[in-house]
Amino acid sequence: MKDGIVYMCNEAYAKMIGKSRFEIEGQPVSSIYDEEHGPKILSEYLNKFNTQSLVTKYDTTVHLWDGSKKEFSVSNSFIQNISGKKYLCSIFSDITSPKRK
Repeated sequence: MKDGIVYMCNEAYAKMIGKSRFEIEGQPVSSIYDEEHGPKILSEYLNKFNTQSLVTKYDTTVHLWDGSKKEFSVSNSFIQNISGKKYLCSIFSDITSPKRK
């Protein structure tokens, strides 16, 4: 992600979020969260991206766009393309216990 816009995602991530890749790619990261949490998450993301102060690995509870809640383990890394543009590569693993799904 760059500028808070999801550049690309894979099918597994889209399935975890409950949307298609085409509904996610090109949209702000806030679009996967509910209306209460999305704007705050986008603002925090932009601040952390611009200051390069991201946490590289953490577990979190996510309030998704459809009202569901899931627990994810997230790993973050900065990557750079050949022209020097920086992006964030995030890997999400669903760690929601079967009882909470």
